[in-house]
Amino acid sequence: MARGGLAAPLLGRSQGSASGTLRKVFGSISGLCLLILLILFFVFVRYSPEDADVDVYYMWYIHVAIMIWVGFGFLMTFLHHYSLGAVCLNFFASCFITLEAAFVIGSFYYSDHHEAGSWLVVDLNLPLLIEGLFAAAAGMISFGAVLGKVSPAQLLLLMVLEVPFYAVNNYFIIDQVFSAKDVGGSMGIHAFGAYFGLAATLFLSRKGTGSSHTQNRSNYTSDVTSMIGTIFLWIFWPSFNATMAMPGPFSSAIHDSRFTAVVNTIVSLSGACLATFMASALVDGKFNVVHIQNATLAGGVAMGSAADLSDVGPGGALAIGMVAGILSVMGFKYIGPVLEKWVGLKDTRGVHNLHGLPGLLGGVAAAVVMMVNGDWHGFGYQLLALLVTFNVAILGGAVSGALSSLVDRLGTDDAVNAAFNDQSAFSIEV
Repeated sequence: MARGGLAAPLLGRSQGSASGTLRKVFGSISGLCLLILLILFFVFVRYSPEDADVDVYYMWYIHVAIMIWVGFGFLMTFLHHYSLGAVCLNFFASCFITLEAAFVIGSFYYSDHHEAGSWLVVDLNLPLLIEGLFAAAAGMISFGAVLGKVSPAQLLLLMVLEVPFYAVNNYFIIDQVFSAKDVGGSMGIHAFGAYFGLAATLFLSRKGTGSSHTQNRSNYTSDVTSMIGTIFLWIFWPSFNATMAMPGPFSSAIHDSRFTAVVNTIVSLSGACLATFMASALVDGKFNVVHIQNATLAGGVAMGSAADLSDVGPGGALAIGMVAGILSVMGFKYIGPVLEKWVGLKDTRGVHNLHGLPGLLGGVAAAVVMMVNGDWHGFGYQLLALLVTFNVAILGGAVSGALSSLVDRLGTDDAVNAAFNDQSAFSIEV
Protein backbone atom coordinates (compact mmCIF):
# COMPACT_ATOMS: atom_id res chain seq x y z
CA MET A 1 0.00 0.00 0.00
CA ALA A 2 1.34 3.42 -0.94
CA ARG A 3 1.56 6.41 1.31
CA GLY A 4 -1.83 7.98 1.95
CA GLY A 5 -3.65 4.65 1.55
CA LEU A 6 -3.61 4.49 -2.26
CA ALA A 7 -2.14 1.67 -4.28
CA ALA A 8 1.17 2.92 -5.64
CA PRO A 9 0.93 2.48 -9.39
CA LEU A 10 2.55 5.39 -11.21
CA LEU A 11 3.30 3.04 -14.09
CA GLY A 12 1.12 0.04 -13.31
CA ARG A 13 -1.02 -1.86 -10.84
CA SER A 14 1.80 -3.23 -8.66
CA GLN A 15 5.42 -2.66 -7.84
CA GLY A 16 6.42 -5.57 -10.08
CA SER A 17 4.43 -4.47 -13.11
CA ALA A 18 5.49 -0.87 -12.51
CA SER A 19 9.20 -1.69 -12.56
CA GLY A 20 8.70 -3.88 -15.62
CA THR A 21 6.91 -1.11 -17.48
CA LEU A 22 9.53 1.44 -16.46
CA ARG A 23 12.27 -0.87 -17.70
CA LYS A 24 10.62 -1.65 -21.04
CA VAL A 25 8.92 1.60 -21.99
CA PHE A 26 11.08 4.30 -20.42
CA GLY A 27 14.26 2.28 -20.88
CA SER A 28 13.57 1.77 -24.58
CA ILE A 29 12.49 5.33 -25.36
CA SER A 30 15.25 6.97 -23.34
CA GLY A 31 17.84 4.60 -24.80
CA LEU A 32 16.78 5.47 -28.34
CA CYS A 33 16.78 9.21 -27.60
CA LEU A 34 20.22 9.04 -25.99
CA LEU A 35 21.63 7.04 -28.92
CA ILE A 36 20.35 9.61 -31.42
CA LEU A 37 21.73 12.46 -29.32
CA LEU A 38 25.11 10.72 -29.06
CA ILE A 39 25.33 10.22 -32.83
CA LEU A 40 24.38 13.84 -33.52
CA PHE A 41 27.05 15.12 -31.15
CA PHE A 42 29.74 12.86 -32.60
CA VAL A 43 28.92 13.75 -36.21
CA PHE A 44 27.90 17.40 -36.13
CA VAL A 45 29.05 19.10 -32.91
CA ARG A 46 32.48 20.61 -32.27
CA TYR A 47 33.95 23.11 -29.87
CA SER A 48 33.59 26.68 -31.04
CA PRO A 49 36.75 27.78 -32.90
CA GLU A 50 36.41 31.22 -31.33
CA ASP A 51 37.04 32.16 -27.72
CA ALA A 52 33.62 32.19 -26.06
CA ASP A 53 34.88 34.38 -23.22
CA VAL A 54 34.35 31.95 -20.36
CA ASP A 55 35.15 34.71 -17.87
CA VAL A 56 32.00 36.55 -18.99
CA TYR A 57 29.54 33.79 -19.77
CA TYR A 58 30.28 31.08 -17.17
CA MET A 59 28.96 33.17 -14.28
CA TRP A 60 25.71 33.75 -16.15
CA TYR A 61 25.53 30.06 -17.07
CA ILE A 62 25.87 29.07 -13.40
CA HIS A 63 23.14 31.50 -12.33
CA VAL A 64 20.67 30.21 -14.92
CA ALA A 65 21.62 26.57 -14.21
CA ILE A 66 20.87 27.08 -10.50
CA MET A 67 17.45 28.41 -11.47
CA ILE A 68 16.72 25.36 -13.63
CA TRP A 69 17.93 22.53 -11.39
CA VAL A 70 17.46 24.02 -7.93
CA GLY A 71 14.83 26.71 -8.47
CA PHE A 72 12.34 24.96 -10.75
CA GLY A 73 13.20 21.57 -9.29
CA PHE A 74 12.37 22.46 -5.70
CA LEU A 75 9.49 24.76 -6.61
CA MET A 76 7.71 21.65 -7.92
CA THR A 77 8.20 19.64 -4.71
CA PHE A 78 4.98 20.98 -3.18
CA LEU A 79 3.12 17.72 -3.88
CA HIS A 80 3.74 15.73 -0.71
CA HIS A 81 3.84 12.33 -2.46
CA TYR A 82 5.53 13.50 -5.65
CA SER A 83 8.39 15.65 -4.36
CA LEU A 84 11.08 13.15 -5.33
CA GLY A 85 9.57 12.62 -8.77
CA ALA A 86 9.36 16.36 -9.36
CA VAL A 87 12.97 17.20 -8.54
CA CYS A 88 14.48 14.06 -10.10
CA LEU A 89 12.55 14.18 -13.37
CA ASN A 90 13.29 17.91 -13.56
CA PHE A 91 16.99 16.93 -13.26
CA PHE A 92 16.81 14.35 -16.05
CA ALA A 93 14.55 16.20 -18.47
CA SER A 94 16.44 19.50 -18.15
CA CYS A 95 19.73 17.78 -18.98
CA PHE A 96 18.25 16.27 -22.12
CA ILE A 97 16.51 19.46 -23.25
CA THR A 98 19.66 21.55 -22.76
CA LEU A 99 21.68 19.33 -25.08
CA GLU A 100 18.91 18.82 -27.63
CA ALA A 101 18.14 22.54 -27.79
CA ALA A 102 21.83 23.42 -28.10
CA PHE A 103 22.00 21.17 -31.16
CA VAL A 104 18.75 22.41 -32.73
CA ILE A 105 19.38 26.12 -32.14
CA GLY A 106 23.02 25.72 -33.15
CA SER A 107 21.85 24.10 -36.39
CA PHE A 108 19.54 27.02 -37.10
CA TYR A 109 22.34 29.49 -36.47
CA TYR A 110 24.78 27.62 -38.73
CA SER A 111 22.26 27.27 -41.57
CA ASP A 112 21.47 30.96 -41.33
CA HIS A 113 25.12 32.01 -41.65
CA HIS A 114 26.48 29.56 -44.25
CA GLU A 115 25.74 28.62 -47.84
CA ALA A 116 23.06 26.06 -48.53
CA GLY A 117 24.46 22.58 -49.03
CA SER A 118 27.48 23.02 -46.76
CA TRP A 119 28.13 20.35 -44.13
CA LEU A 120 26.28 21.15 -40.92
CA VAL A 121 28.56 22.00 -38.01
CA VAL A 122 27.31 23.10 -34.60
CA ASP A 123 29.87 25.24 -32.77
CA LEU A 124 29.31 24.47 -29.10
CA ASN A 125 30.06 27.35 -26.73
CA LEU A 126 28.70 28.80 -23.51
CA PRO A 127 26.16 31.17 -25.13
CA LEU A 128 24.68 28.18 -26.97
CA LEU A 129 24.52 26.13 -23.76
CA ILE A 130 22.77 29.05 -22.06
CA GLU A 131 20.24 29.00 -24.90
CA GLY A 132 19.79 25.33 -24.09
CA LEU A 133 19.08 26.24 -20.47
CA PHE A 134 16.44 28.72 -21.60
CA ALA A 135 14.77 25.93 -23.56
CA ALA A 136 14.94 23.76 -20.43
CA ALA A 137 13.17 26.54 -18.52
CA ALA A 138 10.32 26.48 -21.05
CA GLY A 139 10.20 22.70 -20.77
CA MET A 140 10.04 22.74 -16.98
CA ILE A 141 7.25 25.30 -17.12
CA SER A 142 5.36 22.88 -19.36
CA PHE A 143 6.21 20.05 -16.96
CA GLY A 144 4.48 22.02 -14.21
CA ALA A 145 1.16 21.80 -16.04
CA VAL A 146 1.30 17.98 -16.27
CA LEU A 147 3.14 17.45 -12.98
CA GLY A 148 2.24 14.16 -11.33
CA LYS A 149 -0.01 13.03 -14.20
CA VAL A 150 2.47 11.64 -16.73
CA SER A 151 4.88 8.74 -16.67
CA PRO A 152 8.62 9.35 -17.16
CA ALA A 153 8.33 8.01 -20.71
CA GLN A 154 5.49 10.38 -21.56
CA LEU A 155 7.39 13.30 -20.04
CA LEU A 156 10.54 12.55 -22.03
CA LEU A 157 8.64 12.31 -25.30
CA LEU A 158 6.73 15.52 -24.56
CA MET A 159 9.97 17.41 -23.83
CA VAL A 160 11.74 16.01 -26.92
CA LEU A 161 8.86 17.19 -29.11
CA GLU A 162 8.68 20.61 -27.44
CA VAL A 163 12.22 21.67 -28.32
CA PRO A 164 11.73 22.10 -32.11
CA PHE A 165 8.56 24.16 -31.59
CA TYR A 166 10.35 26.29 -29.00
CA ALA A 167 13.41 26.80 -31.21
CA VAL A 168 11.43 27.73 -34.32
CA ASN A 169 9.28 30.18 -32.37
CA ASN A 170 12.18 31.91 -30.61
CA TYR A 171 14.88 31.88 -33.25
CA PHE A 172 12.79 32.58 -36.34
CA ILE A 173 9.42 34.06 -35.36
CA ILE A 174 10.31 36.30 -32.40
CA ASP A 175 13.87 37.25 -33.37
CA GLN A 176 13.91 37.25 -37.17
CA VAL A 177 10.38 37.69 -38.48
CA PHE A 178 9.16 40.29 -35.98
CA SER A 179 12.41 41.45 -34.32
CA ALA A 180 10.41 41.60 -31.09
CA LYS A 181 11.73 42.59 -27.68
CA ASP A 182 11.99 39.53 -25.46
CA VAL A 183 15.43 39.48 -23.86
CA GLY A 184 14.20 37.66 -20.73
CA GLY A 185 11.64 35.47 -22.45
CA SER A 186 8.29 36.74 -21.18
CA MET A 187 6.81 35.59 -24.47
CA GLY A 188 9.17 32.98 -25.87
CA ILE A 189 9.98 31.13 -22.64
CA HIS A 190 7.25 31.76 -20.07
CA ALA A 191 4.10 32.25 -22.14
CA PHE A 192 5.25 29.63 -24.64
CA GLY A 193 6.10 27.05 -21.98
CA ALA A 194 2.86 27.67 -20.10
CA TYR A 195 0.48 27.40 -23.04
CA PHE A 196 2.39 24.48 -24.56
CA GLY A 197 1.98 22.62 -21.27
CA LEU A 198 -1.66 23.64 -20.87
CA ALA A 199 -2.51 22.37 -24.35
CA ALA A 200 -0.64 19.14 -23.66
CA THR A 201 -2.37 18.55 -20.35
CA LEU A 202 -5.76 18.49 -22.07
CA PHE A 203 -4.59 15.27 -23.76
CA LEU A 204 -2.54 13.85 -20.89
CA SER A 205 -4.87 14.45 -17.92
CA ARG A 206 -7.54 11.90 -17.12
CA LYS A 207 -10.85 12.70 -15.49
CA GLY A 208 -10.36 12.71 -11.73
CA THR A 209 -6.77 14.00 -11.78
CA GLY A 210 -7.65 17.61 -11.04
CA SER A 211 -7.54 19.63 -7.85
CA SER A 212 -10.03 17.30 -6.11
CA HIS A 213 -7.67 14.32 -6.27
CA THR A 214 -6.75 13.21 -2.75
CA GLN A 215 -3.02 13.20 -3.54
CA ASN A 216 -3.00 16.59 -5.28
CA ARG A 217 -2.07 18.45 -2.13
CA SER A 218 0.87 19.58 -0.08
CA ASN A 219 1.88 19.34 3.55
CA TYR A 220 3.96 21.58 5.80
CA THR A 221 7.28 20.00 4.80
CA SER A 222 6.64 19.98 1.06
CA ASP A 223 5.52 23.61 1.18
CA VAL A 224 8.79 24.55 2.89
CA THR A 225 10.90 22.71 0.29
CA SER A 226 8.89 24.41 -2.45
CA MET A 227 9.66 27.78 -0.88
CA ILE A 228 13.37 26.94 -1.18
CA GLY A 229 12.85 26.81 -4.93
CA THR A 230 10.98 30.11 -4.82
CA ILE A 231 13.79 31.89 -2.99
CA PHE A 232 16.48 30.57 -5.34
CA LEU A 233 14.45 31.64 -8.37
CA TRP A 234 13.73 35.06 -6.87
CA ILE A 235 17.41 35.72 -6.12
CA PHE A 236 18.78 34.63 -9.50
CA TRP A 237 15.99 35.92 -11.76
CA PRO A 238 17.83 39.17 -12.61
CA SER A 239 20.59 37.06 -14.18
CA PHE A 240 18.00 35.13 -16.19
CA ASN A 241 16.63 38.34 -17.70
CA ALA A 242 20.04 39.95 -18.20
CA THR A 243 22.12 37.06 -19.58
CA MET A 244 21.39 37.84 -23.22
CA ALA A 245 21.17 41.63 -22.80
CA MET A 246 24.56 42.05 -24.43
CA PRO A 247 25.93 41.57 -27.96
CA GLY A 248 26.59 37.94 -28.82
CA PRO A 249 25.99 35.18 -31.37
CA PHE A 250 22.50 34.41 -30.08
CA SER A 251 21.54 37.87 -28.84
CA SER A 252 19.86 40.68 -30.77
CA ALA A 253 21.26 43.30 -28.36
CA ILE A 254 23.35 45.99 -30.04
CA HIS A 255 24.93 47.24 -26.82
CA ASP A 256 25.45 45.98 -23.28
CA SER A 257 22.19 46.53 -21.39
CA ARG A 258 22.80 44.12 -18.53
CA PHE A 259 22.75 46.87 -15.90
CA THR A 260 19.31 48.02 -17.03
CA ALA A 261 17.99 44.47 -17.20
CA VAL A 262 19.30 43.56 -13.74
CA VAL A 263 17.97 46.69 -12.02
CA ASN A 264 14.59 46.57 -13.76
CA THR A 265 14.17 42.93 -12.76
CA ILE A 266 15.19 43.49 -9.12
CA VAL A 267 12.68 46.33 -8.79
CA SER A 268 9.94 44.36 -10.55
CA LEU A 269 10.50 41.26 -8.41
CA SER A 270 10.35 43.38 -5.27
CA GLY A 271 7.10 44.94 -6.43
CA ALA A 272 5.62 41.52 -7.11
CA CYS A 273 6.65 40.25 -3.68
CA LEU A 274 5.07 43.20 -1.87
CA ALA A 275 1.89 43.15 -3.96
CA THR A 276 1.50 39.38 -3.54
CA PHE A 277 1.43 39.54 0.25
CA MET A 278 -1.10 42.38 0.08
CA ALA A 279 -3.35 40.67 -2.47
CA SER A 280 -3.17 37.29 -0.74
CA ALA A 281 -4.27 38.79 2.56
CA LEU A 282 -7.11 40.67 0.86
CA VAL A 283 -8.57 37.69 -1.00
CA ASP A 284 -7.95 34.93 1.58
CA GLY A 285 -7.79 36.67 4.93
CA LYS A 286 -4.46 34.93 5.54
CA PHE A 287 -1.26 34.52 3.54
CA ASN A 288 -1.85 31.67 1.10
CA VAL A 289 1.41 29.76 0.66
CA VAL A 290 0.56 28.94 -2.97
CA HIS A 291 0.41 32.66 -3.71
CA ILE A 292 3.70 33.29 -1.89
CA GLN A 293 5.48 30.41 -3.64
CA ASN A 294 4.44 31.57 -7.09
CA ALA A 295 3.07 35.09 -7.48
CA THR A 296 6.14 36.63 -5.82
CA LEU A 297 8.05 35.51 -8.93
CA ALA A 298 5.60 36.98 -11.43
CA GLY A 299 7.50 40.27 -11.54
CA GLY A 300 10.50 38.49 -13.03
CA VAL A 301 8.30 36.85 -15.65
CA ALA A 302 6.52 40.06 -16.62
CA MET A 303 9.74 42.08 -16.76
CA GLY A 304 11.36 39.70 -19.24
CA SER A 305 10.40 41.33 -22.53
CA ALA A 306 11.18 44.92 -21.51
CA ALA A 307 14.00 44.20 -19.05
CA ASP A 308 16.72 45.88 -21.12
CA LEU A 309 14.64 48.94 -22.04
CA SER A 310 15.81 51.96 -20.05
CA ASP A 311 12.62 53.81 -21.02
CA VAL A 312 10.71 51.57 -18.60
CA GLY A 313 12.21 53.49 -15.67
CA PRO A 314 12.25 52.41 -12.01
CA GLY A 315 8.63 53.44 -11.54
CA GLY A 316 7.53 51.47 -14.57
CA ALA A 317 9.45 48.40 -13.42
CA LEU A 318 7.83 48.63 -9.99
CA ALA A 319 4.38 49.01 -11.54
CA ILE A 320 4.88 46.02 -13.85
CA GLY A 321 5.94 43.89 -10.89
CA MET A 322 3.01 44.93 -8.73
CA VAL A 323 0.48 44.33 -11.49
CA ALA A 324 2.06 40.94 -12.24
CA GLY A 325 1.91 39.87 -8.59
CA ILE A 326 -1.74 40.87 -8.24
CA LEU A 327 -2.64 39.27 -11.59
CA SER A 328 -0.99 36.02 -10.53
CA VAL A 329 -2.83 35.94 -7.20
CA MET A 330 -6.13 36.57 -9.00
CA GLY A 331 -5.26 33.74 -11.37
CA PHE A 332 -4.74 31.27 -8.55
CA LYS A 333 -7.80 32.46 -6.63
CA TYR A 334 -10.36 32.88 -9.40
CA ILE A 335 -9.20 32.16 -12.97
CA GLY A 336 -7.68 28.71 -12.39
CA PRO A 337 -10.75 27.20 -10.70
CA VAL A 338 -13.02 28.60 -13.43
CA LEU A 339 -10.85 27.11 -16.20
CA GLU A 340 -10.81 23.73 -14.47
CA LYS A 341 -14.57 23.72 -13.98
CA TRP A 342 -15.65 24.93 -17.41
CA VAL A 343 -12.78 23.92 -19.72
CA GLY A 344 -11.44 20.90 -17.84
CA LEU A 345 -7.98 22.47 -17.64
CA LYS A 346 -6.06 20.60 -14.93
CA ASP A 347 -3.01 22.77 -14.26
CA THR A 348 -1.13 21.09 -11.42
CA ARG A 349 1.39 23.83 -10.59
CA GLY A 350 -0.70 26.76 -11.82
CA VAL A 351 1.69 27.63 -14.65
CA HIS A 352 -1.04 29.70 -16.28
CA ASN A 353 -1.05 31.99 -13.26
CA LEU A 354 2.73 32.30 -12.77
CA HIS A 355 4.02 32.07 -16.35
CA GLY A 356 1.11 32.36 -18.78
CA LEU A 357 -0.71 35.50 -17.65
CA PRO A 358 2.43 37.39 -16.48
CA GLY A 359 4.17 36.31 -19.70
CA LEU A 360 1.40 37.88 -21.77
CA LEU A 361 1.58 40.95 -19.55
CA GLY A 362 5.32 41.19 -20.18
CA GLY A 363 4.89 41.11 -23.94
CA VAL A 364 2.20 43.78 -23.79
CA ALA A 365 4.31 45.91 -21.41
CA ALA A 366 7.17 46.01 -23.91
CA ALA A 367 4.71 46.96 -26.65
CA VAL A 368 3.35 49.81 -24.52
CA VAL A 369 6.87 51.16 -23.96
CA MET A 370 7.38 51.21 -27.73
CA MET A 371 4.04 52.92 -28.27
CA VAL A 372 4.84 55.63 -25.72
CA ASN A 373 8.11 56.26 -27.55
CA GLY A 374 6.27 56.57 -30.87
CA ASP A 375 7.56 53.28 -32.29
CA TRP A 376 4.28 52.11 -33.76
CA HIS A 377 6.05 49.68 -36.07
CA GLY A 378 7.69 47.95 -33.11
CA PHE A 379 4.42 48.11 -31.16
CA GLY A 380 2.55 46.21 -33.86
CA TYR A 381 5.27 43.63 -34.38
CA GLN A 382 5.55 43.03 -30.63
CA LEU A 383 1.85 42.23 -30.37
CA LEU A 384 1.98 40.05 -33.49
CA ALA A 385 4.92 38.12 -32.04
CA LEU A 386 2.93 37.58 -28.85
CA LEU A 387 -0.11 36.36 -30.79
CA VAL A 388 1.92 33.99 -32.98
CA THR A 389 3.81 32.65 -29.94
CA PHE A 390 0.51 31.88 -28.22
CA ASN A 391 -0.78 29.98 -31.25
CA VAL A 392 2.46 28.08 -31.88
CA ALA A 393 2.49 27.02 -28.22
CA ILE A 394 -1.12 25.82 -28.31
CA LEU A 395 -0.62 23.94 -31.58
CA GLY A 396 2.70 22.44 -30.52
CA GLY A 397 1.38 21.44 -27.11
CA ALA A 398 -1.73 19.82 -28.56
CA VAL A 399 0.22 17.80 -31.13
CA SER A 400 2.93 16.79 -28.66
CA GLY A 401 0.44 16.00 -25.91
CA ALA A 402 -1.65 13.84 -28.23
CA LEU A 403 1.41 11.88 -29.37
CA SER A 404 2.78 11.51 -25.84
CA SER A 405 -0.58 10.23 -24.59
CA LEU A 406 -0.21 7.19 -26.85
CA VAL A 407 2.87 6.03 -24.91
CA ASP A 408 2.66 4.07 -21.67
CA ARG A 409 -1.10 4.50 -21.58
CA LEU A 410 -2.98 3.31 -18.50
CA GLY A 411 -6.66 2.60 -17.99
CA THR A 412 -8.74 5.35 -16.41
CA ASP A 413 -8.76 3.81 -12.92
CA ASP A 414 -5.03 3.14 -12.99
CA ALA A 415 -4.30 6.65 -14.25
CA VAL A 416 -6.31 8.23 -11.43
CA ASN A 417 -4.63 6.04 -8.80
CA ALA A 418 -1.21 6.71 -10.33
CA ALA A 419 -1.48 10.48 -10.24
CA PHE A 420 0.69 12.55 -7.89
CA ASN A 421 2.53 9.55 -6.41
CA ASP A 422 6.15 8.74 -7.23
CA GLN A 423 6.60 5.55 -5.22
CA SER A 424 6.45 3.00 -8.03
CA ALA A 425 8.88 4.92 -10.25
CA PHE A 426 11.55 5.28 -7.55
CA SER A 427 13.21 2.91 -5.11
CA ILE A 428 12.18 4.49 -1.82
CA GLU A 429 11.32 3.32 1.67
CA VAL A 430 7.93 4.28 3.10
